[in-house]
Amino acid sequence: MTVKGSVALVTGAAQGMGRSCVDALLEAGAAKVLAVDLNRTESTDARVVPIELDITDENAIRDLFAETDQAVQVLVNCAGAYRFRNGLEIETEDWNRSFAINLQAPFLTMKYASRRLIGENLPGAFVNIASIAGKRGFPNQADYCAAKAGLMGLTRAAALDLGSHGITVNAIAPGTVDTPMMAKVVADLMDITGLGVEEQRNELTRDIPIGRMQSPQEIAAAVAFLTSASARAITGETLVVDGGLTRD
Repeated sequence: MTVKGSVALVTGAAQGMGRSCVDALLEAGAAKVLAVDLNRTESTDARVVPIELDITDENAIRDLFAETDQAVQVLVNCAGAYRFRNGLEIETEDWNRSFAINLQAPFLTMKYASRRLIGENLPGAFVNIASIAGKRGFPNQADYCAAKAGLMGLTRAAALDLGSHGITVNAIAPGTVDTPMMAKVVADLMDITGLGVEEQRNELTRDIPIGRMQSPQEIAAAVAFLTSASARAITGETLVVDGGLTRD
């Protein structure tokens, strides 16, 4: 299996890492990329199919995978939701919403994508965008840390369930990535610390060995590798892409 000629689907495709993943898969030769997001994904490439959809809606996800002209062989779960909390003072509704987006949605997309692939006897490559927050834990984001840790566990379990069908399942754990979501994090921290924009960004990157945030394109490059023919023997793994910050 190769990305070239395959149908791919990326969630959270309108901006940030998701948009970079769309571009990387197009460069790798995908026949079509279904760009799923609550907002429309703008592109001049005819191979990009914008789909405005709520990934927490199981019926919509089921119908999407059932009704595509070709089965989705490359799946990238990039959509995510993140915000600072006050310790464990998280409303149950907010906790459930975080899990619905960060953990349940990848489960649903993998469930319905693999169902069709198995039915048509086709191989596949799934990549879930997790986070180092799921490996290390951080203050004031218990819901996000727990959901991303769960996503890495789901990745390992799904890899075992789907390996015999020729479907690989891996995760990527980014660190501090320079995206619109990170810009909101910086703004939230500035309200707490009183630092300026550059000072706050420097504080976030101070302990990163390479001395900077990662770019969305660097995460997308890892996605391109894990969905390529060169990675067919890799499954159930979480690849950390954080500039050397996590060393365990």
